[in-house]
Amino acid sequence: MMVQMPLPPAACDRSERLRVIEAAHTLGVPRDYGSDHRLRIVREPRELACIGIDIHGRHQWLTRRACAYDVGAPGCADRRFSRRPSRPVGD
Repeated sequence: MMVQMPLPPAACDRSERLRVIEAAHTLGVPRDYGSDHRLRIVREPRELACIGIDIHGRHQWLTRRACAYDVGAPGCADRRFSRRPSRPVGD
């Protein structure tokens, strides 16, 4: 029996990212928190590999670069990477 690999989580688009940032501000995160703590925006990866299920039953994902450091992870051994779907606008 062939097991179908799950699709990676959809990437955040610009409007969703802005909604998340606004929600953080609403919850009390200061607008300058990122710059004060020298955090930078990191681009979301285009491809991810499912490396298995965590203790809460959720799929866990790694990038190719992360797999280079964890070749024992199931998804890393055979490089079963999947392209991330784009989120539909307004979803």
